[in-house]
Amino acid sequence: MDISAKTIAFEEGVSASTVNRTLDSTRCEFRNNFNFLPLHLCFDEFRGTHNTYHFICLDADNHAIQTILLNRLKQTIFNYFMRFPAPVRSLVRTVSCDLNSYYVDLIKKLFPNAKIIIDRFHIVQMLNRAVNSMRTDLINRFDNNSKNYKLFKRNWKLFLKRYDDLNCTYQFYERSQRE
Repeated sequence: MDISAKTIAFEEGVSASTVNRTLDSTRCEFRNNFNFLPLHLCFDEFRGTHNTYHFICLDADNHAIQTILLNRLKQTIFNYFMRFPAPVRSLVRTVSCDLNSYYVDLIKKLFPNAKIIIDRFHIVQMLNRAVNSMRTDLINRFDNNSKNYKLFKRNWKLFLKRYDDLNCTYQFYERSQRE
């Protein structure tokens, strides 16, 4: 049965923060089976409490959370997975991750038989940032009142659209260009 921290706090007469703090301190005890890992894992990080990044590991098949670590430091991740015996770690077939450079090093050390899959979301995100960076560099070369500046500044979404989605036949009046 799923129950919220707020409900537990109300029933026990403590604050929700106390419930969360207690759960955090006993989290390691809930993971009893260090003799099993899913065949396909996903690594990522997310911004958690106090604006710090946490590491999360998921089962790629059913998206079940395997673990959440309090930080994303290489040594913390390494120490966690070293709790699993080498034969268990060698059964992992794939690990999907972002472009974080030390994830690749960790995966090679921890999971000798695993293939590394770079997540396509992060590749697309990196390309979008590169296109936007080039666009803003180009904008900075123009005077703020020039037509080119206004064109690149106002129509930034067009640069991120797929070519197939652009409509070349539809004409419209562009106020900033006065045409």
